[in-house]
Amino acid sequence: GHLERVMEGKQRPGHFNGVGVVVAKFFNLVQPHIAVFGQKDYQQVMIIKELVSALSYPIEIVVAPTARAASGLALSSRNQRLSAGGLEIAAHIHRILNAAAMNLRSGIDLREVKSWVAHTCENLDGLHLEYFEIAKAEDLRATPRYFRAGLGAWVLCIAAEVEGVRLIDNLVLES
Repeated sequence: GHLERVMEGKQRPGHFNGVGVVVAKFFNLVQPHIAVFGQKDYQQVMIIKELVSALSYPIEIVVAPTARAASGLALSSRNQRLSAGGLEIAAHIHRILNAAAMNLRSGIDLREVKSWVAHTCENLDGLHLEYFEIAKAEDLRATPRYFRAGLGAWVLCIAAEVEGVRLIDNLVLES
C-alpha cells in the first residue's frame, strides 16, 4: 500500500516486500509475543506493524529509540565504512533534522523548511541528499503546511549519502 510507495519504498522498489517475507518467516519460526525494532528504520517499523495486523499475529511491536553516537549520528553498521572525516560530515544529518524541527515549531512553512534542508545539504561538501520528507507519523501521509498543536505527531525523514554510504535517520515531532 501507501507505505511501500514513499521514501525508502520509492527509492528502493521491492525492498519492503523482501523485509516482509523475512520478518514473517522469522515470526512463524520463533512465534514471539514481543518484537523490538529500532526507530531509525521508522518506515520499516510501520510496514512491520501493518504486517502484524494484516496477518493477525499476536505480537506486540515495540519501537526502541534510535541509538546515537555522541555526535548525534544514528548508530549503524554502515558507519564503519566511513572515514573519520565522513563521520563528521554524517553527524550533520541529525543536526539538520533538529534544526528543521525547530523551524517547523517556530511556524515556518513546510515547503520553506524542505527547501532550507535541501539548500543546507547542497552546501555541505560530501553530503548528498537523497530525500527529506515531512509526514504524519501515524501513516507517512502528507502533512498540512504548518506545524501546530493538535495535528498529531509528524516524522521528519532523511536519506543521504556520505562517502558512498547511504544513511537514513528521522526525528518524530510531537504537536
